[in-house]
Amino acid sequence: MGGFDDSMRAEAKPAIYKNICDACKKLANLSIKYEIQLSDDAMEASEALKKIKLGSSDPSQIGKLCSAVWDDPGAKECYKKSMVGESKVKDQLNTNDIWFLDKIAEICKTDYEPSDQDLLNMRRSTSGAHALDFTFDPTSFKKPDGSPMKGDKR
Repeated sequence: MGGFDDSMRAEAKPAIYKNICDACKKLANLSIKYEIQLSDDAMEASEALKKIKLGSSDPSQIGKLCSAVWDDPGAKECYKKSMVGESKVKDQLNTNDIWFLDKIAEICKTDYEPSDQDLLNMRRSTSGAHALDFTFDPTSFKKPDGSPMKGDKR
């Protein structure tokens, strides 16, 4: 349908920053649950993230705090453990969190524009459903070898 337009990308940025901050806070909580030591810098950064106001905060500040958590070896251990551990850990990270955590430096630059893949990976609360009507011609489908599908009379 033509991809995402500039307004959609701009609207997505706060949600992407929130996803990164939430993931880092979860990592700090997991370190307590799993009794994995995080560095003092990582713990201080996670505490600062609890107080940060996403709408008015400088993205570079968010990046600095989130990097302090994600770059900590204990945080990586928590992430790995949460992915193979109990299936319903309260603070378990989502599988798409790693997408954003690995891109903190890029995402927190002042000229960052979310990619299509960023928009597809972000989590955001939804308040409704959208319907999309479309039609297609089943006879236009072909087998991998180029021959017509069953029922195609061409």
